[in-house]
Order: sequence, then C-alpha cells, then structure tokens
Amino acid sequence: MRLGVPSSEDDGGAAGQNERSGFATLYRNRLARTLGSFLLLFAVTVVFVVIDTLARIAATEPVIPVMGGALLIATPFVRS
Repeated sequence: MRLGVPSSEDDGGAAGQNERSGFATLYRNRLARTLGSFLLLFAVTVVFVVIDTLARIAATEPVIPVMGGALLIATPFVRS
C-alpha cells in the first residue's frame, strides 16, 4: 500500500507483507521527522535561553567582561 493506493490482489500473500512493510516505513519516516522537529525546536530554545541570559547579565553588570566573553566564543565562527 502506498499512500492510500491499494495493492493488486493477484500476487497472493505478498500483498499483505508489502502493505505491512509500507506502513512500517511510513511510521518510521514520520517518527524520524517528528524527532528531528523536536530536536530543532530544542536547539533553538537553548540558543534563545543563552542569548537571553547574556542580555540579562549585560543589563545588570558592566558590559566589558560580557562582550569579551562573547568575542571569545564567536571568534571561531567569524573567521574567514
């Protein structure tokens, strides 16, 4: 079975086996996509929390140490 299209009846018992493996593949693909979406959302949330924490620290304390730390962290990413 492929996305609602029934398999032919003339191939005997193979149609049932193909249908089951098709469902398993479909569920596995959907679970993998869902897991990937959740991992992406988790990574975005972690980045937001880190940026928000740095902004809160910069607002309450002198900015020079925070900017120095941000430059040390960002240096490997901005090299050309």
